[in-house]
Amino acid sequence: MSKRVIRFPETRDWVLTPSRPVNGIRYRETISIADIFSGCGGMTLGALEAAHRMSRGCDIRLAIDWAELPLSVFQKNFECPETVARKENVAELLSEVSKRMTAVEVGLRRRVGELDLLMAGPPCQGHSDLNNSSRREDPRNGLYLKVVRAAKLFKPKVVFVENVPTVIHDVGRAVELATHHLEALGYHVREGMVSMLRLGLPQRRKRHLLIACQGEPFDIDEFVKTLPDECATVSMFLSGIENEPNERPEPFFQPSRPTPVNAARIQYLFKHQLHDLPNEQRPPCHRDKEHAYVSMYGRMHWDKPAQTLTSGFGSMGQGRYVHPTRRRLITPHEAARLQGFPDYFDFTEVTSVTALREMIANAVPPPLTLAFVAEFIRRKLL
Repeated sequence: MSKRVIRFPETRDWVLTPSRPVNGIRYRETISIADIFSGCGGMTLGALEAAHRMSRGCDIRLAIDWAELPLSVFQKNFECPETVARKENVAELLSEVSKRMTAVEVGLRRRVGELDLLMAGPPCQGHSDLNNSSRREDPRNGLYLKVVRAAKLFKPKVVFVENVPTVIHDVGRAVELATHHLEALGYHVREGMVSMLRLGLPQRRKRHLLIACQGEPFDIDEFVKTLPDECATVSMFLSGIENEPNERPEPFFQPSRPTPVNAARIQYLFKHQLHDLPNEQRPPCHRDKEHAYVSMYGRMHWDKPAQTLTSGFGSMGQGRYVHPTRRRLITPHEAARLQGFPDYFDFTEVTSVTALREMIANAVPPPLTLAFVAEFIRRKLL
């Protein structure tokens, strides 16, 4: 296999695209996909863009999520009926890996059929180092194995699973068990890590990937080495929209309002031309003892990548989320750009800033599946 990598226009060019691509193109070849734990559709969006760039059509057969609002955003953007984008609890819809197929699953398999690509981003909060209550032993961690059950039902050519790097430390050995079961189904399974910086995003977000193929094994680390290693910066993605909060009243373009004490902290950062808030300006829990939370209460760097985006980007106490050049926090639109959602992706269904924060930060960055799905197609794995 040649090590040549198909180069696409820069991620930034796609993210800044204001108009939705024209639909109605008829492709000779089409890939069928399903998106489990779909959220608002970050993985599906990347897969569709990859298929388009590789002159393929894309047939969305199934998307499942338990949250109604993200699913409504998915339905609107991908023009999917409720029979395709389904509000379901995956834990109840899909049975255990080794059990007999239920009547519900029989009906689901009959309707969906066999797939080319199964994508999944199981809930990662239980594996995250930011979860101090149930980390590693969170009941949600078992949802990872529901992806294996879906693979057993739909027999996809490729299974693509995304999660936080710490998923490998799960007490229930989710990744190890998933690998075992997928190999028993005849898949070649590989796992690895990828940084969003390698995909052209200005965000220090790393993700664990598990890829199972019916065809040849897919070496994740080898593919990542072929990707560009230049770092994009915050300014490349946020330049030109700094004044949107003054011009557009919709929640998508509005930052969260800080408390008076945090507003004073933001003013302090700019007055003293700082990006890290000194300890004496922090709350007592940071000021009175040793801590390693340098980024919290911090201001983004205009000429560097951002830290990993979380749903806490509406609070400076949750991370480095103060805008680099404006005395405010970043907006949902700015967060969406840092996550790799193109400007044409429609979030107007959402009128709550809190809901926007959760939806955008919890999404899988679309450039991730864009890069990998395009390579799957190039290698004829799809």
